[in-house]
Parts: sequence; structure tokens; C-alpha cells
Amino acid sequence: MKFTADKKMLERSIAPVCLGVAPKNTDPLLEGIYLEAGGGVLTMCSYDREKGIRTTLEADIEKEGKIVADAQKTAAIIHSLPDGPVTIESDENLIIKIITDEADFQISGKDASNYPGLPDVRGDLSYTLQQNKIRSMINKTLFAVSQDDSKPIYTGSLFEINGNSMRITALDGFRVSMRSEEGLTERDDLDLRFIMPGKAQNDLLRLISDSDSPISVNMARKHIIFTFDNVYFITRLLDGEFLDYRKKIPPQRTVSARINTERFIDSIERAALIIDERIKSSIKLSFADSSVTVSVATMLGKFKDEFSYEEIIPGELEIGFNHKILLDAIKAVNEEYITVTLSHSLGPMIITPDEKSEGNPDRFLYMILPVQLNNS
Repeated sequence: MKFTADKKMLERSIAPVCLGVAPKNTDPLLEGIYLEAGGGVLTMCSYDREKGIRTTLEADIEKEGKIVADAQKTAAIIHSLPDGPVTIESDENLIIKIITDEADFQISGKDASNYPGLPDVRGDLSYTLQQNKIRSMINKTLFAVSQDDSKPIYTGSLFEINGNSMRITALDGFRVSMRSEEGLTERDDLDLRFIMPGKAQNDLLRLISDSDSPISVNMARKHIIFTFDNVYFITRLLDGEFLDYRKKIPPQRTVSARINTERFIDSIERAALIIDERIKSSIKLSFADSSVTVSVATMLGKFKDEFSYEEIIPGELEIGFNHKILLDAIKAVNEEYITVTLSHSLGPMIITPDEKSEGNPDRFLYMILPVQLNNS
């Protein structure tokens, strides 16, 4: 194999492919990137048997062929090279040479004849999304995806598309995050429900931009395929029954408050300053008479802060939370005010849009389970 391509184009194409490389895989071939030169095109791909990424770019092909190269070393070498043409060739001993006018590298490659390749999947349903919109929705829900592999269904998020609106739900046993947006697709006849792995969502976030450029989505029975900016990204979907969080929302409401989001975040972050991360310490929220007191007592000291809120349903309640889990949800809101609803000291906190705000009142919901308060 021997080809020549522009350094900047090579670097731009290899970067997304490296995201799909499987470190410490049982198959050593999957620890590298697959390179194939032929027909005036260089194809690069990575695959970990769950998800795969492929890119292509035009190249001056002198000799067709294929090889598997170390992903990190190859990417680092190309990044280090000066701008201009780069020649890459491999020989029968699987030695890869990366050559410019100023530099000459040699690294070992692997035989690509047994590389499994990406699954040959043909979806039967297609639609497009805007990169910035799907990026925003995933960013505001992904933190609640479970890291517990004993319940694999919750290591992904539930995507529901109805008409041109989309809802994403994630939960991990301690919290629920849900975002809903309208006008996400160009079609109004869609009725889809699928579970996309959290790891694949994280890779997608690193691949797409914050622009309104389109991303093409192709659905198959067990896979979803994203195509954009000369990138082909495929991932297997999870199969199973996803919990309906709405059935877990308590019907009664003891306290309902309209709270300034930034003020709430500031108070929790101050409380976190005296929490030792090695010791499980909860923060206490005390609601009464249109004000909430945030307090915590640890071996490092004590903290207390009070601020007012607007009562929607007046009531009194004391409840404890893990400060990190609470902050994840409140920071994801990105709106000036939120509505906080509580039922009892052992019931979840429900965070929904400000009742005075415009827009879809069901555009987001975060549910956080409480923790036992410290006796101190």
C-alpha cells in the first residue's frame, strides 16, 4: 500500500476514527485503525463490535492495499508533521512508513486480512437532525445514564420520536433526566422508540459540532447510523424494557416552589466546599415560609445559607440530597427559574420548568431521590 494525502486532511479524518478504537480488546486488531487505499480514496475505520466509525478522503493512490495501524501512534505522528503532503506506505513485513520532506517515521502494523469490518447494515427509515439540537439534548441527559452493567438497559437512554418532536430519558436508580424538544426532524410521520448506549452517545457528542449543520440518521432493527461531515458512525442499540419514570412521581405535593436557578446552584456549591468527598455527607434543604435553608455539617465544619423563593404550594419540609447529583440536574436546566416540587422527606425532588415561563411545560423533568440526613 502506498498513497499521498494532505496532512491537514489526514489529521481531520483520523481524529474521529480514533474515538472508536477499543482499548485492551480481546481482538488485537480492534485496538488499531483499519486503513485501505483504493480507487483514489483512503478509507479509515475503527470498530469495537458495538459501535464503529468510518471516514474517507481523496488521496493519490500509488499502490492499493490495506493494513491495521496503531491508532494513537499514527494520529500523534500525523499531528506532529508540518503542513503539506504526507506519504504513507506499508510493505510485506507490515512496516508502515510515514514520510514527508522533513520527517521519516516507521512503525509496526498488523495484517488487515482478518479485520472484522463494520457491520453491513441497511436501514429502512431515514430522517435528519440538526447537530446542535441533538447535541444539546444529549448533553442535558447523559449524566443520568447508569454505569452499572448489571442492568445493561439503563446504560443507555430512551429516545422517543413522535412526529417531529423528540424526548430523551435517562435514569440510573438515583435520578431521572428527561428533555423534550419540538421541531427536531423534518418529518411529521415518525413514531420511533429505541435505546442508545451511553458510550455511543458520548462518542457522538465528541464527533458532532455545535452548529446547525444537518446529520442524517438511518434506522435499522438493531442499529442506528449517523452520517455527517464525511463521517459514518454506527452503533448497536440496546434491547429491553425501559422504566416509565412517570409512574414513580408521587401524586401528592407538599411543597412547590419557584426558585432562582443560579441562586440555588451558588448555595449548593458553597456547601460542597466543606464536604469531604471520601465521606458520604448529605446536604439538608429546609423549606418553610417562602425560604429555603441549605445546610451541611461535616468533620471539616458547618455551613448554612438561606434564600427566598416564590411559593406555589406553601408547606414545610426537611429533606437531604447528595450535592453532586442535585447539582448535575440543576446545572442542566439552563433557565433562569425552575419549579421544585416535593412530597415528603423520603420522596423525590421533581424539577420542572418555571410555571411562569413560555414554551412547552413538559420540555424537561429531573427527578432526584433523597438520601438519609446526617444526625449532626
